[in-house]
Amino acid sequence: AQDLNPARLRLVERMIGARGRAIFVGDSYQAIYGFTGADTRSMATIRTRLKADTLPLSICYRCPPNHIELVKRWPNPLPGRADGLLEWESGTGALFFEDEGGRQKTKLAAGDLVICRKNAPLVGLFLQLIRAKVPARIEGRGLAEQYADLAEDVLSACEAPEWREAVANVELLPCLDEWQRQKLDALEKRFGRESWIYEEESKRLGDEVEVLAALWDFHAERKGSQSAAAFRATLKDLFSEDHGQTKVVRLSSVHRAKGLEAQTVYWLGPQEHRVLKDDPEAMQQENNLEYVALTRSKHRLVIVGEPDPRLLLGLLPATSLYRRSRRS
Repeated sequence: AQDLNPARLRLVERMIGARGRAIFVGDSYQAIYGFTGADTRSMATIRTRLKADTLPLSICYRCPPNHIELVKRWPNPLPGRADGLLEWESGTGALFFEDEGGRQKTKLAAGDLVICRKNAPLVGLFLQLIRAKVPARIEGRGLAEQYADLAEDVLSACEAPEWREAVANVELLPCLDEWQRQKLDALEKRFGRESWIYEEESKRLGDEVEVLAALWDFHAERKGSQSAAAFRATLKDLFSEDHGQTKVVRLSSVHRAKGLEAQTVYWLGPQEHRVLKDDPEAMQQENNLEYVALTRSKHRLVIVGEPDPRLLLGLLPATSLYRRSRRS
């Protein structure tokens, strides 16, 4: 219920009618769908408009106490259970290592969940795991169609004849640059460069460009035909959930991870949650995303990147913080 936008709340009110009753279940700290028109005050709005009684759900059955202690660095007190594992790595050493023969191996195991604010790091890791023949899946329906449609949109937006022929020549990057420039120009004209909407949309566009470039390169490695139809077929096979594997490494954006859990969770790039614009709603949305990321693990949470070290003081050995700070 924390993600109900005004239109959806009004629809629910109409369904309830004058004599109906409704139970709304939600967590204000998990309000992360601002891009759908919702805001972080949805639960408060429901209580006010419907004069609703509040019944707390204050016991956490998922997260260990030391993970909860980390969450408490945000204003979200929750009780928990037995302590779990909390680790921090500033580089990719948390995910990969070299064996005695110099071959790269992954530390990720079937059942692990990897989450990130952006899609590009997830897709890059996903392709790396596929190349290493490690069963993996990116959470989210319709990804194959989404990126295949995006590729065709990019190519159709390029007016130069040689770019229009790129679908057969694997020359997508010039089209991506041109497409991104057109989109950014349109955003600037509509919102201005100083708007937080421009900042968020420009980050999303950059993420999409990185993802599409990585997928196109992967397709070029494996297919003889470089047509749009062949690219769509590659993506359909790549993102298929029916590979005969019941347990895989799961990868998910933080948005899609809400409701998911795993014994071991890797949170990539916590620094991606920083907001440059001084906008209270945008900052609260990012704080809520961090809260979601921190509460997916049932036992082991590995933070990979550069969080604010003050959040980890007292939760990790001081030597661990010192070593990683010197290395970074």
